[in-house]
Amino acid sequence: MLVAALGWLGTVGTFMAYAMLWKGSVTPESRRYAALNVAGGLMGGSACVLYGAWPSAASNFAWAALALYASIAAYLRRRPGLMASETPGPAQAPYRHTPVTAVLDVVAVNNPLAAAAPVTGSCHASLPARAHGSATVLT
Repeated sequence: MLVAALGWLGTVGTFMAYAMLWKGSVTPESRRYAALNVAGGLMGGSACVLYGAWPSAASNFAWAALALYASIAAYLRRRPGLMASETPGPAQAPYRHTPVTAVLDVVAVNNPLAAAAPVTGSCHASLPARAHGSATVLT
């Protein structure tokens, strides 16, 4: 009976953490969210060990370990007094692919003769050629 209660408390703890996150009352970085996941994973994993349900025990302990790791990482990010070398930089902007037409416009602006070249079916037809005949590579 005690083992079953331990398992149910663990299950309720992890589901409550998820429900609170879904509802918006906690954030993934909050201590409450991490504590519920760590405690729920440990309680659920302990109950699974006592029942001999090893795959579920491993899953619950892995859940608790991930939650503990995330809470430590969140603590280190928000603790005061970070050294300048430890300060996280700005978020990287997502990679944006430049369409071929924009590349052709840049070539036309930088090389007026390329703008006069007729554009055919190939997207590389209006790019200026190097002396050895290959297309110019723009970065």
